[in-house]
Amino acid sequence: MDETTVVFGEEFGWHWRLRQHGWRIYLVAEAQVTHFNLDQEAKGWKLVEHRKGILGYFVRYRPRWQAALIRAALLTVHSVGATVAWALRREDYVTHRKVLWMALTLRK
Repeated sequence: MDETTVVFGEEFGWHWRLRQHGWRIYLVAEAQVTHFNLDQEAKGWKLVEHRKGILGYFVRYRPRWQAALIRAALLTVHSVGATVAWALRREDYVTHRKVLWMALTLRK
């Protein structure tokens, strides 16, 4: 596993590397997964790590233009989110600011 991906998004890298080595990925519709952590809402550090996992995948494994598009989308969405959060929910502002910093600084 890529050590820069803490949580959220690691499966993107796993699938990419498996396919690169000739493995096939299948969907097994009958399979069931049980999550014991009921707090699945992406807030705070979880939101930052989720966005980092997605951008990290595109930076490492996809063409440069796709990574630039994802980076631009993150910067746009979280700039608006930070602006709104500044007035309404300061704790959300800090999270959006962290996502913005990550999106500006994440490299290969």
